[in-house]
Amino acid sequence: MKWFTPLSFETLRLPMLSYGQRILCIGSCFADEMGKLLTEAKFSVLNNPFGVLFNPVSLYRCYSAAVYAQEAAWQEGVLKVSEDLYLHYDCHSKVYGSSEQSLIERIMSIGAEVRAWQPEIILLTLGTSIVYEHCASGKVVANCHKQPASLFRKRTLQLAEIVEALNHLHALWKGAKAWIVTVSPVRHVKEGLVENQYSKSLLRVAVEAWRQQHENIFYFPSYEIMIDELRDYRFYAEDLVHPSAQAIGYIWDVFTAHCFEAETQKTYVAWRKLSQQLAHRALFPHTAENKQRLQRLLSALQRLSTKLPLHEEIAQVQRQLQEADTFH
Repeated sequence: MKWFTPLSFETLRLPMLSYGQRILCIGSCFADEMGKLLTEAKFSVLNNPFGVLFNPVSLYRCYSAAVYAQEAAWQEGVLKVSEDLYLHYDCHSKVYGSSEQSLIERIMSIGAEVRAWQPEIILLTLGTSIVYEHCASGKVVANCHKQPASLFRKRTLQLAEIVEALNHLHALWKGAKAWIVTVSPVRHVKEGLVENQYSKSLLRVAVEAWRQQHENIFYFPSYEIMIDELRDYRFYAEDLVHPSAQAIGYIWDVFTAHCFEAETQKTYVAWRKLSQQLAHRALFPHTAENKQRLQRLLSALQRLSTKLPLHEEIAQVQRQLQEADTFH
């Protein structure tokens, strides 16, 4: 099977990431996956603070209320699921409260975290242009929270609506140096394959129109890699919709090859080797051989800690050395 090489992406214009930059990941579940990988790589990441949000209108509605600390904007859209469970139509279900007040307090707390973050890099993944409008309010919801279908009407956003929402979203973080935008490689098969393809096509055209309006917007082709290069079903999870761990790993490798500057790449490779050693659990921890291994690992972590935040990992190895010394 033919694999992409760096030359396959020579026409891509992408920003170079470095350690120390604050990164904000928002959007679909693919943004979540990339955020987790960036976090594991020891970047400074705020990952989908309001949870997975698929469409650009909901992304703007949610994050504009957060950035501008609009508490009143959150009052509408609260959903009482049960006596002790409250959700919000503009957020993922990971944002919940035991009462309306506790939900609003939780949302405002997340909003404060978003405002304090002041990202330099924003990684945005768009999932769909198919939206559901709440019939009573006429507003697009981010999540139907398994409420009756009769409460909503389904429609597809117009191209102009998508570009407008993206421009509003862009204006929220004027200090961001770069936006890395991608269309989610996850198919929304429940909407229908034809509808999904039309939805993704609209997003791709909208992103290109948006990108041409701003110099700091860059497109990363995760959707194209998944659909065109990794099209074999062995690169899909059991649901045959989401990318498998192998596929995500491959897309991540392409991302690091084209978005990590040389020094960042060198530091990342060094950290990845040490993280693999950290995962090792010795069968006989009290032996001199294992103690020597831990000492070497500790020294390597301390050297790398001048570039990465490794306080927890250093403390972990130090505890293992103490336990090995006191083993009976």
